[in-house]
Amino acid sequence: MKEIILKVKGIRCEGCEKALKDAFSPVAGVISVEPSRLTGEIKITYDEAKVNSDLIEKTIRKTGREVIK
Repeated sequence: MKEIILKVKGIRCEGCEKALKDAFSPVAGVISVEPSRLTGEIKITYDEAKVNSDLIEKTIRKTGREVIK
């Protein structure tokens, strides 16, 4: 299991948090998703045998948000 915390542009409300959680629900290997509009970050716990950071960033971008590097 691995945990990643990413800064994400565009997490402004509860709806934004829900959209991010919903986007990851069909992704096999993602164990937990904790977006925070207060910090602008998302914490994701995942099985690195099934998921990688590229897939995580791609899933975030699909919601219309951007990972800040």
